[in-house]
Parts: sequence; structure tokens; C-alpha cells
Amino acid sequence: MEKNSEYSFITSSWDISDTDALYILKNSTFDNFEIQYSLRSLQTHIPFIRKVWVFGDKPTFLSCNKSIIEHVPHEYMASPLGFKSPVTNTFLITFLGSIIPGMDEEFLWFCDDFFLLKDFPPEEACKDRYYEDMSKVTTRGRRVTLAPHLNKRKSM
Repeated sequence: MEKNSEYSFITSSWDISDTDALYILKNSTFDNFEIQYSLRSLQTHIPFIRKVWVFGDKPTFLSCNKSIIEHVPHEYMASPLGFKSPVTNTFLITFLGSIIPGMDEEFLWFCDDFFLLKDFPPEEACKDRYYEDMSKVTTRGRRVTLAPHLNKRKSM
């Protein structure tokens, strides 16, 4: 891992050619149309997905073929670790979803409102990523933009 003053950069050596996708799902009032469209976009634009995992609520239309898509209820992951279900904390639900037995260690994370509009090549998913050292963040709770010079107010 290569470091600079504020950010750590991770160069991925991930072989994404046969990976999994994880959906965190809470049933919608619109009969889960969102996840249907999201899954269709995934199938169309990321053909290298090995398996889709749906963590949380179960849509009624899911295939029974667990080799391509599998539902994992909250209780399956939460109860053994001592958490109440249904899990409502976003961080906790993401953590529990990420440790589902049988799922790839590295996966693509989706929600029902994520839609792909064009092909998503493996190289794009493997691009360098960074995380910020939160102990050095001074902007928490204030407006932040990608270009710090835009935060300065111009005097009129």
C-alpha cells in the first residue's frame, strides 16, 4: 500500500472476472420494481457476475436457482452474532452482508436504486481506490465539495 499525507491508495489485484454482487434490500412499497430494474441492468452491463446475493428482505420474484441468485435473511447473519433483527443500522447491515458465508471476499455492492446505463468493464471496478484517515478530517459536519477553493465565499 502506497501512502501520502492525507490519503491511502490501494491498488487492487482483484480478479473480477468471476465475482459476486451483493444487494442490501428493504422491500419497497412499489412491489420491488427498483431491484427488478437494477438486476436487469446488472445482467445487461456486467456479464461477469458469478452470483447475486440479496441480503435483507426477500422479493417475491426471486429465482429458486441458488446457483445464480440467493436470498439471505437478516436473521441468518444477525442472530448468531447477537444482533436483533431486522437490522436497521446501515453500517451494521453492510457489515453483516459482507461476511455472508460462500460470498466472495471482494464483491460489488449494490442497492435496489443502483442502475447501470452502460457496460461496466472489469478494469473500471478494479481501479485504484482510496480511503481517508478520519482522525485527520476537519470538515465533518460542514459543506464539503471536491474542489476546496469553492468552499471559500466571495465577498461582494
